[in-house]
Amino acid sequence: MATQFGGYWNKMIKVDMTTGKIDITDEHMQYVEEYLGGRALGIKMLWEALKDNPGADPLGPENPLIIIPGPEAGVGIPCSASRVEIVCKSALTQAKNSPFGENGNTVAYSSGGGKFAPTVKWAGYDLIYVTGNSDTPKVLYIDNDEVKLIDGSKYWGMETTEFEEAIQTEFGPEWKNTCVGPAGENLVRIACIMNEAGRSCSRSGVGAVMGSKKLKGIVVRGNKPVPIANPAGLREQIDSAVNKMQAVPGVWSRRRFGTAGLLTSMDGMLDVKNWSRGKNPHDDKIGSAACVNNFWVRHRSCWACPVYCMKAGVVREGKYKGVYTEGPELETGVLGSGLLMETMGDFAHLMDIAERDGIDQLSMGGILGLACECYEKGIIKASDIDGIKLEWGNSEEIGKFMKNVIYKQKDNKIYAWFAKGPGYAAKQLGAEAEKIAPHVKNQSYNVMLPQMMVNTFAFSTRGACHLYGASATAMDGNVIRDLGGFCNAPTNNAFGTQGICDMNNFVMGISLTRDQYLYVGEKCSNIERMFNCLNGFSKDDD
Repeated sequence: MATQFGGYWNKMIKVDMTTGKIDITDEHMQYVEEYLGGRALGIKMLWEALKDNPGADPLGPENPLIIIPGPEAGVGIPCSASRVEIVCKSALTQAKNSPFGENGNTVAYSSGGGKFAPTVKWAGYDLIYVTGNSDTPKVLYIDNDEVKLIDGSKYWGMETTEFEEAIQTEFGPEWKNTCVGPAGENLVRIACIMNEAGRSCSRSGVGAVMGSKKLKGIVVRGNKPVPIANPAGLREQIDSAVNKMQAVPGVWSRRRFGTAGLLTSMDGMLDVKNWSRGKNPHDDKIGSAACVNNFWVRHRSCWACPVYCMKAGVVREGKYKGVYTEGPELETGVLGSGLLMETMGDFAHLMDIAERDGIDQLSMGGILGLACECYEKGIIKASDIDGIKLEWGNSEEIGKFMKNVIYKQKDNKIYAWFAKGPGYAAKQLGAEAEKIAPHVKNQSYNVMLPQMMVNTFAFSTRGACHLYGASATAMDGNVIRDLGGFCNAPTNNAFGTQGICDMNNFVMGISLTRDQYLYVGEKCSNIERMFNCLNGFSKDDD
């Protein structure tokens, strides 16, 4: 019998999409004592699944898609109770010279908020483990103790917003969901997984992996309270954390502006014109001040979070008047300053396409910046791409190219190249394109903080990642953040690694020190690195 920890039901849903078989097991619990939860637990399970199968096709049936709320999900801890971690072999990030060719991929882990993760825990499950590839579209249906695959044909082809509306209409508001959009269905390597059409698990191509399994989405309802080992101690810790949050200016800034508060290109912090400029001439029109004054109409939060960093806006004038979309966020700045967009309407038009079709906006911005500069330099011509004029700031033409990368890969080799990532596209286009393709391991980056992000981008095990950590201690600490599903900025500002450790101890009923938690992070980081080496990565890829 598996050990019982707080925050755990000792149950995971194991789905074989090929056969349609579903098992409820406690197989994951053998790793919980050593890896605790979240990203660390998911990475250990990925290693066990593929350690004897290097070069496994990330879009093949062997690659597990591990959907794993942290032990704190559904408990009520601010900035933690809502998050889910997606772990699998990446469909995007590749080694330069792997003996496995395009199947020489890194680990993938991607985090997202919303209300999906706590609802999975309230239904009585610790995680969802999906293997196999179905011949026909399916939706995983979870209603507390009832778990089954249902026909997803009528949902296939829906945008993420359409899927959300369909679920709310057919099932009711208490049902939560996660899904892929057309980008995931079409196996675009920068596709994301969207929670309730507003919160995304974006990085490293996790949406393409879900799409390859013909799993359109997961719908879930639950009403069971998550078991907590020490409720009184946790309550005291939460109260202390909330009091700290009230006094931290960074938290209040995040509430007012979201991550868009960092949308400034001062000192070369953000991508401007594919990193060829240091200052965006349109900062005053598409930055955080412009969002406050002319765009945002709603502030939302993930479940149990007091920060309300989720912003949504409406375009109020111009040819895109009436477009409603989430954002912008720091990561989406590449669709604005990176492409020299001049108005919030132009910016919102591209964000809206990405959100509806289910695309990692950061990666898509990097791809579009590369494409625009290739067009400017004559590497790509309008005649190569259906007459599209990829001019800087031309949101209409850039939007057409963006849609074609998602929908028309079979019709045009250039669209197909860009659908596989910036490094892949640049290699096909030639040496001049490779010189201007900013990426690490075929994944775009968006923000450069001088003297901080160089190591973070270079050594990240999932490709360019501004959240990986600039030192070994920072890397291990970020694993701890992802272990419990803590959101990045508020927890760094208010809780710190020690606060995360204390909360997890109260939830799980354990008494590990900060150093012991960091050791869990170190083990996870080492497994990620070993996984990559097994798939053909070397120091040349860092």
